[in-house]
Amino acid sequence: MKKILLLGSGELGKEFTIAMQRLGQHVVACDAYAGAPAMQVADECEVFSMDQLQPMEIEEYIKGELLYTIFHNDVEHFSIAKVKILDTNLNYDEKEIVIKGYFSQLQEGTVYRFIGQLEKHPKYGQQY
Repeated sequence: MKKILLLGSGELGKEFTIAMQRLGQHVVACDAYAGAPAMQVADECEVFSMDQLQPMEIEEYIKGELLYTIFHNDVEHFSIAKVKILDTNLNYDEKEIVIKGYFSQLQEGTVYRFIGQLEKHPKYGQQY
């Protein structure tokens, strides 16, 4: 069962809530006032001011297969490795990239999701 957070609980939200409950889902209806239509049928409800919501910041990521480790420091767990890019939300067209960071046990052939940012190293070029 999934928990669905419904932001805005008017008449359409009520119909949506009923449909999701028929599919066995758990619905939490949220709105700026108590007793909104979807709240009357939801599994849970919350009242809060919608103007308090802040836009989400999208994290940049690279999902990729670790091809090989270039450098690893066992004491500090700092690694530099080459990754084959399988998916990313970056504006980056290359198929592979060098990643660097603090990782404890990277395994070749394993797919990881890296969160970070692109940087241009003066000597080694584009890195993540």
